[in-house]
Amino acid sequence: MKKLIVLSVLSLFVFETLKAQEYADLMNLWVDKKYEKLVDKAYRYTEKDKSKNDPLPYLYLAKGLFKISQDEKLREKEQYKKSEAEALKYAATFKKKDKNGTYRSDQATKEFFSEMKTHYFEQTQNWIEKKDYKKALAIMKKVVIFDEENPSVWIIKGVCEFELKNKPEAVKNVNQGIEGVKKIQNFNDWYECDKDFLRFALVEYATYLKNNKDLANAKNVINLGYQYFSDVKTDDEDLNKKNKVYVDKYNELVNG
Repeated sequence: MKKLIVLSVLSLFVFETLKAQEYADLMNLWVDKKYEKLVDKAYRYTEKDKSKNDPLPYLYLAKGLFKISQDEKLREKEQYKKSEAEALKYAATFKKKDKNGTYRSDQATKEFFSEMKTHYFEQTQNWIEKKDYKKALAIMKKVVIFDEENPSVWIIKGVCEFELKNKPEAVKNVNQGIEGVKKIQNFNDWYECDKDFLRFALVEYATYLKNNKDLANAKNVINLGYQYFSDVKTDDEDLNKKNKVYVDKYNELVNG
């Protein structure tokens, strides 16, 4: 039995290695930063019967389109006007095609998704700080397409819906997010951007509840992050500053 398991694992490893080699042309275009050629070639793979169900072409489509969306000159071209939304769409498709999570576990892929999410999370925080909840919500609607299991995204999406007076949708979203927080396992394995966004989400939602005279639930929400964000005496000064924002809100609601 053990031999069969080992052989199965080895077979899968060999298969995935061969698949990666098959798309070496896409990897080379990515490394060379030839994003337009990358998108064109990756898209052609998705149209072929032999490769349309493979995850990697969709990953490279997402990577190329995301980089294009950040380039002002490229973004002005007609075919790339929706590059940002399409990058998210293909990222979601990649995750669906990568059923075993084989390619998602690759370090380079992890770094790309971390970069991608950091970009959107920072945008969202900026709009919320400016109280432009409509623009923040627009970003969250895009992010949830490829990051639907992220509880922070649902919480912030819900906060935006509350601020925009769409209560039924807001309640549904924040409830889904809170349940997700309660089910967290292996928090230390999260991307740093996801940890930061969870901290932000809990503080924002707790603040919203307090401002709307629901102190009991505000305490419940802020309590969810205590095990993750209460340490302000780490060796990382930047982390200490971030956690202090949480701790100050916690003390205001729970000990104030």
